[in-house]
Amino acid sequence: MATFDTKSPFDQAAFSDVTIKFGNNREIKCHKLILCNVSEYFKGMLAGKFAESERKTIELHDDDPDAVEAMLRYIYSFEYADTTGERASWTAVALHLNVYAVAKKYQMPTLSTKALKSAHGEVAAIDKRSFTRMTRGSRFCNSSRL
Repeated sequence: MATFDTKSPFDQAAFSDVTIKFGNNREIKCHKLILCNVSEYFKGMLAGKFAESERKTIELHDDDPDAVEAMLRYIYSFEYADTTGERASWTAVALHLNVYAVAKKYQMPTLSTKALKSAHGEVAAIDKRSFTRMTRGSRFCNSSRL
């Protein structure tokens, strides 16, 4: 039985039937069938009686553009780029939380869970690194009382 690779049509004009515009002049060619299969929000919008169901363009300018792109990549690959611990930073935490917000907004519970877990992992890695740096050389950490 043949399987369909949803990664290959990501942002490809071939057979796309809707364009998602977001951020400042960013856009990704998408496929209604794929969007509707993963998100109840898009399903209601594109298969329902909303004006967007007939439009060739959907504008998502109210959301963080990097989070929107991460969400669209997830829709096509079912992979979420979890960078936890690689170079933990508050910027990465913010991105994960923004992905969480768009995933909740566009009704994608699996992605929202992954993004929240990744944000938590980033914070834990930052805390661990900060604690290690803060306690290095401390007389209390070398104490026999610990």
